[in-house]
Amino acid sequence: MTHARDSKMTKTIKIKSKKKLIISILVFPIILIFGYFAFTLFMYQYLVNRGSVLADNQCLKVNPLIIERKNSYIREIEAAKANNSDEYFKEMDNYYAISRKFVTAQTAWLDAQKAYMDRWDFQYFIPEYMKEAARTQFVARDADRKSTQYLIDSYEIYQLNEAIAQDLGNKAMEQIKIRNDAEKKYDEIFDAPRKLDWRTRFIKVPASKCPDENFDIPNVDDFLYPNTAPKNTNSPLS
Repeated sequence: MTHARDSKMTKTIKIKSKKKLIISILVFPIILIFGYFAFTLFMYQYLVNRGSVLADNQCLKVNPLIIERKNSYIREIEAAKANNSDEYFKEMDNYYAISRKFVTAQTAWLDAQKAYMDRWDFQYFIPEYMKEAARTQFVARDADRKSTQYLIDSYEIYQLNEAIAQDLGNKAMEQIKIRNDAEKKYDEIFDAPRKLDWRTRFIKVPASKCPDENFDIPNVDDFLYPNTAPKNTNSPLS
């Protein structure tokens, strides 16, 4: 009798153990999937926050120099049209002084942006279209920085060697074309249709700390006849 009870009890324990095992097998993948989604959201939000800081740094530290430099160039052209040589050379010196500050500030930002894009979590968790946009924007800003440096070098060496100065000027124009092409591609990336990313429903993009006026960058794409109307460059990765 005792043996029968023990056998029945043993069988009951085995059945319960099997049920627990089955439940564990079913529940564990669910917990694993939920944990992965939660971790993905956490990392995505973290990267968005870091990216927003970089965007603010560009807007707060670099954009004012871009605006000041382009406004200086516009005044330089206006002085040339008015045949005011004193004002022209004064503004030219001012333009290159601001340009040097711009190169320093933009270089620091590009270094920080490259470190951000080279992160393993950026490569893994950021959507492909955003990675491509970030890379394209980096190319545009790096080309703008390089073209400015070439122009500075050309300006400084012109009195010593006009041929070298001309070569540097040509290199600057090549970088300007690279910048313009990259900016066009950047706009195309965001205008192109793409798959819905479920994570965007749960991600909050921090509000920009940059004032609106820092986005009002004058359009001086035409070197001889610059358009003084402001061009708003407030974009998700600006």
